[in-house]
Formats: sequence, C-alpha cells, structure tokens
Amino acid sequence: MSDTTPQPQPHTADLDLDPLFTTTCTYPSSYPLTYPDTYTILPDTTLPDTYTTLPPTYPAIPPTYTPSLNLLHLLKTAATVSSGLVLDNGPGNPVESIPYKELLNGALQRARSFALCMALETSASKIVLLHVNNHRDSILYFWTILAAGGIPCISFELPQDLTARGKHILHLQSLLKWPIIITTEELLPEFCGLEGSNVLTTAAIETGPFNHPSSDVGPGFVKTADDTTVLMLATGGDGKAKAICLTSGQIVAAIKGKLEMHRTGKTDIFLAWSYFDHVSHLVEIHLHAVYLCAIQVLFPVDITIAKPSLLLEALERYHVSYTYIPNFFLKEMVAVLEKHDKLKESPFHPENKVYDFSNLKAVITQGTLGTETINNKAIELLSKHGAPAKFLRPGFGMTEFCGPANLIGKPINAVTIRIVDEDYYPVPFGESGMLEMSGPCVFTTYYNDPDRTTRMFTKDGWFRTGDLARIDDQGQIVLDGRYEERFTVRGKCFHPQDIEIAIRAQNIPGIDDEGIVVFSFCPKECVGAHWVNEVEKLKPENLVVMYETSFRHAFTQLSLDVEHRITGTVLEMCGIMPYKVLGVEGEMLPRTLKNRISNLLVKKAFLRGQLRKRSDGWHC
Repeated sequence: MSDTTPQPQPHTADLDLDPLFTTTCTYPSSYPLTYPDTYTILPDTTLPDTYTTLPPTYPAIPPTYTPSLNLLHLLKTAATVSSGLVLDNGPGNPVESIPYKELLNGALQRARSFALCMALETSASKIVLLHVNNHRDSILYFWTILAAGGIPCISFELPQDLTARGKHILHLQSLLKWPIIITTEELLPEFCGLEGSNVLTTAAIETGPFNHPSSDVGPGFVKTADDTTVLMLATGGDGKAKAICLTSGQIVAAIKGKLEMHRTGKTDIFLAWSYFDHVSHLVEIHLHAVYLCAIQVLFPVDITIAKPSLLLEALERYHVSYTYIPNFFLKEMVAVLEKHDKLKESPFHPENKVYDFSNLKAVITQGTLGTETINNKAIELLSKHGAPAKFLRPGFGMTEFCGPANLIGKPINAVTIRIVDEDYYPVPFGESGMLEMSGPCVFTTYYNDPDRTTRMFTKDGWFRTGDLARIDDQGQIVLDGRYEERFTVRGKCFHPQDIEIAIRAQNIPGIDDEGIVVFSFCPKECVGAHWVNEVEKLKPENLVVMYETSFRHAFTQLSLDVEHRITGTVLEMCGIMPYKVLGVEGEMLPRTLKNRISNLLVKKAFLRGQLRKRSDGWHC
C-alpha cells in the first residue's frame, strides 16, 4: 500500500446558482445539469405552481433506470483513475492511501483464496457474513466477497452480553442459512463454541494457497444488476435482525438520484467515519464515491466519537465536500464549536483558529422530528467558518431504499411516494397518512423471510415504511412519527415524538435528550400484571415517560423536580397525568442490535415487568 495521500481538489461550486435549491415550493425545478457522457440525464419534470392539481403520487412520473452492470464493473471503471481511499487512522498514526486500482487487485487476489473458493463451492446460499472492526478490512473484504461470487452480509458489533450474543449469532445462522463467516484473528473468539460454523479468518485467506486465475476477473463479474448483491442487516420490531436484499441496480439507481439531488461530481471529496454496516457509509459515501471515481476519506469511529473536534479538523484538512453526520453526533459537534467560538473570543485564548469549511457542499443528516433546533444551530456555527448556504441537508432514509431518499421534504428521482389513509385511499394535502414508497431504488424482499416481506408490501407493490407523513402547503413532505406508536387520548391523536420534543424543549438538567421515551398502553395489554391496580384498569389509556439520567439516585430532590416538570409538560399537552415517569441511570433503556433506543422494546420491557424498582431507582 502506498503512503502518499492523494491531494484533494478544492470544490468551488456556488450552490446559490443552483435553481434546485433556490426554491422551496416547486419540485423538481427544470434546471440544466452537465455531467460526463457516462451519466444518464433524466428527463425534466415540472410540476405546476398550484399544488392542488398534484396527483396522489409524488413525483407523479418516476424516471426509469436501466443499469446493466453490477458493482464490480463500477470499481473496475474507478480503477482506471488515480483516485481512491485515504485511511486516516487518527493522530500519531500514518495516513494510508489505497488507489481504486490497488483495491480491485487486492480483492481479486483474495477472491482466489483456495479456502474461500472451497467454502463458496460447498455453500448453498453463497452468503458470507463479514464481521471485522475497521474500515480497511470492511471495504477490502466486501469487494473480495463480491469478486469471489459470494453475497456479503455486513455484520454489526455483537452484543457484549454472552447470552444475548449467542442468541443473536444463532438467529443469524438460521436466518442466513448457515453462512460462511469471515472475521479477524482478534474477533475469532466471539464465534468459539458455535456448532456448524464455517469460520475463515482474514489471515488464513491472505496467506493462501491461491487458485490459479482462469481470467483477469472474478466470478462475481457475471452477475446481473438484478441479482442480490449485498444483504444489509437491520433490527426488526421484534428486536431480532432482518436481512434486506439489495441489488446492484437498486443501489446504482439510488446513487444516480443522490448525485442529481446534491450535484456531486468526481472532484468532490467524500468522508465517512461511521461503521461500514450502516447504509449511510456503504451507499451514501463509499459506493457513491466509487461511482464518481472520487476520493473518499475514512476516519476511525472510536476516535471520532471520543473527540468530535478531530472530525471538524478532518473536514477542513481534506477539503471535504460531502459527508454524513447523524443527529446525535451533530449535537456533539455543535457543542464543540460553541465552546471553541466562546474561547476564541477570550483575550487569554492561546490560539485564534478559524476553521475553513468553504469546500463543504453537503452534510447529510437525519430529517427526524425535533431536529430543527440543532440543525439551525449547526448551520449558524459552521457558516461562521465559511460553510456555504444550504450545506446541511436533512433526509429521510431507510436501508430498504438505500439510505436517505429525500432532501428537505423532496424525494430523489429514484423513488415515488404516496400518502394514504387506513383504507389505502390518498389523503388530502395537509392531512397525515401512511407513507409508502416505490421506485427503482426500493428493495423487493427480506432474505429468508417471506412473511415479513408480505406484511411490508401492499398488493400493488408499494413498500410500507411504517411512518406517518403529510404534504404541507409548500409541497414539502413532513414526517409525523411512526404509525404503530401513535395513540389517542380523549379522542385526540398524539405521536410520542411530539411529546418527547416538548420535554426536550424544557432543557431539564440531568436528562439525556436522546434518552427520552414516551409510549402508551391499554390495561388489557398487561392483564394479570401485579403492578396495575383496579383503578388503573378502568382508564382507557395510560402514558409512560422514561428517561435516562445522570442522577445517581432516583429519589433525590433533583429527580423529583424532573418528574414534576415532565408531568406538567404532559398534562399541558395531552390533558392527562402520565401513569408513570421513570428515570434510569446511564444507558439502561433497551436498545436495538445497533445500539439505538427503541420505543417498542422499552414498552415491551415495561409490560413484561422487566423494569424493577429498587432503592436507587428503576432498572432493566
């Protein structure tokens, strides 16, 4: 591997000249785009200024993509240029450069490993669970598995609890039909003691022996754009992993929609720091950059989370123009910038550093409810350091349609959306309904789970996202929460996210903003539970608010003040007292396999009596 870091080229695009971003009422605007000849220019579609004539689907006529090549052909094309990966391993560590040509050659060589080839020949499913813990191995072996003709399934971090870990691995083995597992020597002990596991280490693959190549390409090149290319793991409502089948055609359609929406090009510098198992890294950054033959910088996850200021420095140092930052970390970056700017104003501050974010074209973030305040603060602070107007782009995305598929309420040209009521009739403008999606970037099946696939698709082939949404008077798509989590109090419908937002707005000391959960339950859901008395059984609906707190004990005066303020907020908003307000110390609320708090899992733990009251508070 070369130690010479490719020199990124500064991006100087003036977004204010782009008609796509100078209007918030018309989508899509007719605008000229100039791309290389290898890109397909989609037909313009202009909607009337009066949105009352808009048909129930939005946009009305989705473009048709006809990708004929798989992902390996994209990498082979990228290998003809000098761009590639830049692996920054943090302060004090050397920066490693891996050109796309070297990445392709390395993948093709490892794909000829005798051990890997034999494993794939005897595997009925050809699925390979890739379980590694660094960017280099994740990307290299993702392409290795593709080149060898396998289907990579990118694993996420296994649970620390040994019992939960064993259950998770056994579930994956059953779900993926006993896949081949590729891991490192360091992580190999996590799979010890599991019968029937076909585990290969990266060291065993790299030391050979190797098959003699019959051609200069691997067997993976013969796959079509419609074949399953990769399985992405996500957590289902039952808390177990589900595997989403994505094809090369769906991924390429999503990338084309993203590059047209964000006007990315080969001179842009991409940066990723999240885990490779997340669609925001795989599609939004890595494959997006490969498609454009652009430079992509990889920054370590653990170092980034431990010290957010290092990511700010990386954005400046590499002249980054495109990256993804989730809401929770955007909040951390805002806190760092606020502290930095406050110290900079002091005459005693040793340095007067001003960041230069003038090359920052797009920061993709989550367009979830309650993020407007932190988003506006991020825009204000980064703009002081040269970030251009409209660089922050909230998006709604799921792995099922290859990541963020809309920008500030407007979908990319690879999806069509519709909003329907419970009888599946289109709802009028301004009214909330169930959000459904269709289009060339939307997946079509969950692997080895036909029942879930049937439940999640309508009879006419639309994917049920499970979200509630509406189209406002400006033609923007507005999310209104999850359909399954809404509840009715005294005839009025509420969404848990609205109450959670109202509680966060109180800025109550000691509460983690990301650790607030609101859910409702009917007494019939917990018949026989000893903690529901006869009076409570008469109530038609009960609200529970749970929050993670830094307080050491749940019965201090501070915690009682928190409970009083939360109760007042719920009473003012809903007109009823919450059944319970419970604080748990630290990160004790149930989380998904990807370490996200799930309202549904918290509710299930509560109803099952898995929350226990002790002298020092409530515990799961």
